[in-house]
Amino acid sequence: MSNLIPCPDPQCEDGIIYVHNAYSADPLKPEEKPCDICGGKGSLLSGDDVAIAD
Repeated sequence: MSNLIPCPDPQCEDGIIYVHNAYSADPLKPEEKPCDICGGKGSLLSGDDVAIAD
């Protein structure tokens, strides 16, 4: 049995992070990108290696 834990990144919503890009055509509209910590899955298996940004 595997133990799933929610992604530890507080900005992650179901594996997606919303970011504002100052160089886009509409900088006030957030863009979706996959979460780097969970790889876009929204959760991790307990025991997985997690890359934490400094």
